[in-house]
Amino acid sequence: QPPDTMHRIVQSLLFASSILATATTASAQKSADGISKRNLANANLELLDAHDPAVEKDNFKLLPGYEVNLFAQEPMLANPIHMTWDARGRLWVACSWAYPQLKPGQVADDKIIILEDTDGDGRADKSTVFADGLYMPTGIELANGGCFVAQTPDVFFLKDTDGDDVADVKELPLTGFGIEDSHHSISAWRRGPGGWIYFQEGIFLHAQVETPYGVLRNYNGGVYQYNPRTRDLRIFARIGVGTPWGHIFDRWGQSFFVDNPRISYLSPATGNSGQRVRMANLISTEKQCGGDLASGTHLPEDIRGQLLTCRFKSRAIIRYEFIEKGSGFTANVLPPLISSSHPNFRPVDCKVGPDGAVYVADWYNPIINHAKHNFRDPRRDNTHGRVWRITAKDRPLVKKPSLVDAPIPELVDHLRSPDNWTRHQARNVLAERDRDEVAKALAIWVTRLDPKDPDHDHHLVEAMWACQNIERPSGDILNRVLSANDGHARAAGARAIRYWHADLADPAALVAKAAADPVPRVRMEAILSAGYIPTAEAFTAALVALDHPRDTCIDIALPQTVTALEPHWRPALNSGKLKFDRQSHRDFAEQAAGIGFDKRLGSHLKKKTPGLDETRSIMDRLASDGNIRQARMVVDAVSRSKPDADPDVMLVMLDSLARVGRRGDFSLGQRISPLKKLMGHPDTEVAAAAVANLGVWQLKGSAPDLFRILRDNKRPDPVRRAAAVSLGQLRGAEIADTLRTLAGEGDPADRYLAV
Repeated sequence: QPPDTMHRIVQSLLFASSILATATTASAQKSADGISKRNLANANLELLDAHDPAVEKDNFKLLPGYEVNLFAQEPMLANPIHMTWDARGRLWVACSWAYPQLKPGQVADDKIIILEDTDGDGRADKSTVFADGLYMPTGIELANGGCFVAQTPDVFFLKDTDGDDVADVKELPLTGFGIEDSHHSISAWRRGPGGWIYFQEGIFLHAQVETPYGVLRNYNGGVYQYNPRTRDLRIFARIGVGTPWGHIFDRWGQSFFVDNPRISYLSPATGNSGQRVRMANLISTEKQCGGDLASGTHLPEDIRGQLLTCRFKSRAIIRYEFIEKGSGFTANVLPPLISSSHPNFRPVDCKVGPDGAVYVADWYNPIINHAKHNFRDPRRDNTHGRVWRITAKDRPLVKKPSLVDAPIPELVDHLRSPDNWTRHQARNVLAERDRDEVAKALAIWVTRLDPKDPDHDHHLVEAMWACQNIERPSGDILNRVLSANDGHARAAGARAIRYWHADLADPAALVAKAAADPVPRVRMEAILSAGYIPTAEAFTAALVALDHPRDTCIDIALPQTVTALEPHWRPALNSGKLKFDRQSHRDFAEQAAGIGFDKRLGSHLKKKTPGLDETRSIMDRLASDGNIRQARMVVDAVSRSKPDADPDVMLVMLDSLARVGRRGDFSLGQRISPLKKLMGHPDTEVAAAAVANLGVWQLKGSAPDLFRILRDNKRPDPVRRAAAVSLGQLRGAEIADTLRTLAGEGDPADRYLAV
């Protein structure tokens, strides 16, 4: 073609291409109309209808050194919600086609599916429907030879008895959980180290569950623990939550909690007080759910111990590192293990598998969250769903062990494994074997451990957890754990006391020893376990921790145990039978009981430079139930304060007096008048607080002084305002007449204050 003709052809093609690209972009944007922009941030909207897994894979971005492959896809499964592994190395997946709500006339048919990689190539080649006919199963966990399934308000137990991997037994061990909102219903199921099953419930829900041990009631969420062997249901942590969609245990059994968007250290809030515990968060970022602890020899050391959890909105598996600090932790957020620009990638759970790889449940949907989108939105995808498998490049995979048919000694020896998956599954299998035989094997095994092994103390902890799984407490193994060199092990042992105390010769003595441990977390766990031992001696044993430095987590634990054991220690204290190792322990108990406050208050008021924090603590106590004598003591002390006294301390004392006065329990009469000395104090806030007290306590004869302050425009405004309010509180016709006159005359500021 001539050059000019060729030029026109090229120009025409470029123009057509730009028109097509514009139309494609516009079409993609239209397809996304109405979907939350936050849920599609940084997504390539042109891929909304690109459902080929190869396309989704091409849009992954992985942490350097990792790669991903497809483990399973539709039609093997769809809309996966939660996953767990069995000891054979098969992945169990709860799937929901019905979410967020059944259509009229539709029959619920959600499923539990077993995925299996039979040839070891890293891809599932067998899919079995273990159970169907379910309605939004939000969690599953394996125990007792079957599967517990959360389908609020119920928890079902399903079991296969003829070996075809299809459930043929269905029981209802628990019912009565909250149904107000499926968004917050029981989820994040996980079997803990000791064999209990843990799950969580969110805000707004009411639960009333009947168990063989009585009715358990809960409101506004928390964390449950269920013993599948004894059917004992407890509240593991009664805390304020929103949407608690994740719970993991670290290598030593410490609990961490995903309550999106918050990550919290849960262990300090697991006391026995029966009251809601306020818990500080480690970090708050964005909404996330599910997750697991990176563990095992396949993954590089630099990632082990990190929390992997699923950011379903921004489409990533994010990482958090935990850093020990005292009895608690701090946390940092790290770059994601995997992220995607595909708008339909929705990670909702991830678990480390038998080969050490990280498996990711992909809800695969452009629309998430039932609250912001129409339940009948046709873009809700109920036909797709994937499981992705992330591996570390150039690192050997873990060889899957044969556990199910292994003899007991071999199973016990798997507790040495460096891979958490193997140890966890070995404990689960041991729980199904003859308990007495397992207990004997464990007792022998711990005596043969090499003390020089770097993991010796952790092996002891694993043995202790195995004993918990078979309901066979072992005082010998517990004592070995409590005497271990590693403080992490001793903390795990101190925690076990709460479960085994009834079978121990002297649990209070074990608490006292652990409460004196040099490692703060051991002391915290000892304090918490003491709350489960129903004796006054357990209370005084926990107070041994007062002889050592305290921190935030210990201060969260102490009040829980004080409350839990009050029915036992208070009568003993009142009768003079409660014995204390130190006077400081007695002082703590008397403070908790409201005994000896006069002495404590008097001693504090005599200090030349009382501390602000202690003053706040004492004044809070005064404000809550102080008597007339104690209020007079504070009036005298604050009115005699020296010119160089800390104004913040004085302000706390004056504020406390005002709070006592507002209670109206008694009158101080003229005994409040010494505060008039402070009306001219150089600190404006102190002066205003003193003036305010005159009105709160309705001091007769103070009106002339208050009017002088009100009319003095050289006085600070806060002091004049306090005077105006106090005059209004004094009442009386004469005062009211004067205020009316002042309101109609004088400068605007005076008039305003009088009004």
